[in-house]
Amino acid sequence: MNGIGIRGVSKGSRLVLLGDWYFKPGQGWFAVCYFLNQEGKSYRQSFPVDLLPGLIPGMTYPASINQYGTSGYTGTFKVPDISEWKKYRYRELPRSLKRLREYSDQIDQQVVYFFEVGNKGYWLPVTELARMLFFHSAEVTRAAIYQGNTWQLAKVEKNGWVGEISLTSEVPVGYLNSFQFRKFFTWLFFNKDAEQSFCSIFKLLNEESYLLDNYDERWTFDCLLPNIGNCEISWSGYTGRAEFGESHHNYIREIRSISGIAVPKLDAVYFSHPNDNLVLGEKPGGIEGGEKGRQGLNICPEEIDADLSPRASGKKYLLKITSSGFHFDTEIALKRNPPSIRTLSKVESSENQELSEEKTLGLTEANDHGELPRSDINSLDTAELLDAPEKLNFFEMMLQKLKVEYGWSVQTQTGTVPRKNCRKVHLIDGRRRKYCHALLCRDETTSIQILEIELTQQESLSTLFFRADVNSEPTEQILDALMSTDTIKGLKAMQWKRELIAEVTSSRLYLDHPDRKIKNEEDALFSWVARAAEKIRVL
Repeated sequence: MNGIGIRGVSKGSRLVLLGDWYFKPGQGWFAVCYFLNQEGKSYRQSFPVDLLPGLIPGMTYPASINQYGTSGYTGTFKVPDISEWKKYRYRELPRSLKRLREYSDQIDQQVVYFFEVGNKGYWLPVTELARMLFFHSAEVTRAAIYQGNTWQLAKVEKNGWVGEISLTSEVPVGYLNSFQFRKFFTWLFFNKDAEQSFCSIFKLLNEESYLLDNYDERWTFDCLLPNIGNCEISWSGYTGRAEFGESHHNYIREIRSISGIAVPKLDAVYFSHPNDNLVLGEKPGGIEGGEKGRQGLNICPEEIDADLSPRASGKKYLLKITSSGFHFDTEIALKRNPPSIRTLSKVESSENQELSEEKTLGLTEANDHGELPRSDINSLDTAELLDAPEKLNFFEMMLQKLKVEYGWSVQTQTGTVPRKNCRKVHLIDGRRRKYCHALLCRDETTSIQILEIELTQQESLSTLFFRADVNSEPTEQILDALMSTDTIKGLKAMQWKRELIAEVTSSRLYLDHPDRKIKNEEDALFSWVARAAEKIRVL
């Protein structure tokens, strides 16, 4: 199966634009979407707002979690101050940026913001900005549209430099498995500017919706902008045509990631959920998170029925969609704090293995995800597939696959790690430990750096993916910190120093190596390439 479809969307159709919303009595708000089918013919379809997390402009359906490629132009830019953004309507776009003119009377009122960066102009639909910042799941989307507050999502407390987020039973416990989602909740609940922007959706909907022909209630989406000035946006879309003198104009169809979001002034945030049972297997890596919260999930249906809005009290559907990047400017500890922990027997662990390996995302589980399952207990490392000495060669094979399959240019450099206050940790079999550093150019303006370290049989260390300032070279600092021991902070050599890495990079992600659940090295390489491509896409 290539992915999950949505009933009413013909196979191979690509979402082009989102239109106005309308209200169905007894059913709620619906968003009108405009598609192009495989024959290039346009059509429109409406969906409950619950599906907004999976309705990404430019995406082709059925949506697949492995859908990393994108049509059109891609790039990265630094966001100017919000005061420099200008509010327009879709009808005011430059001529060559407009699409589906046959629906002009229905889409011309869409809100689009314009700003300039250098000698280029960018047009950003407010619907796409809201999807990236707020519409991470059906539950969160409903809270924004139907309640206008965050009370039913979680209770929040702040004690000094420590925050506590207690998710309610309205929210699937599976959210705790996603580090990206924990970052989003931290920003939403502890950043007043973010919360005000989130709540403005409900306020504007009630103030600006209108009756059409005294029958249908309609609304053109809008919200107050949060302060994301000086952040960095990675985007895909298209540019204007030179023959109209509009080649310097760019239309942002999809925000792929946003980096440099100001982290709340906290040292740590602890997450809890009333249904959270953190279950530890007898062997390292046997972690099962929130088994109670998984009851009632319809795992991986072939098609979502858009006429059946997935209410919180009803059956929850999972939909394979691409993930998005949401990156803080500094590192913050986001800890899972389960009310109870127990250990699985071997029989129970075997029975739950199939569920734990499910890699789907949900309209009820956010469009960001981490490897399932996941916890904050660092000592529980997953068993490795390959012998340690082979991993560096395997890493280079993975880079070559990325180059061939995705067309990205890759330059590699190998060396030996520095000797710091690490005793003999910098040595393997009496020789210096090696590293491999790769510079991958995703597009003209976006470079991703990847760092892999040679390991011994007993060691486990994730691969580091990061973006950094064009004028900075943080690799040496990262390697120095990696090989240093800090007894005061309790940090050993051969551990990523995440606070330092956050200081010298604009965004960063960590990727686990293939593990023993993958039966052969060919499948392991396929898995590693796919997961690496996902990290690269959202950095």
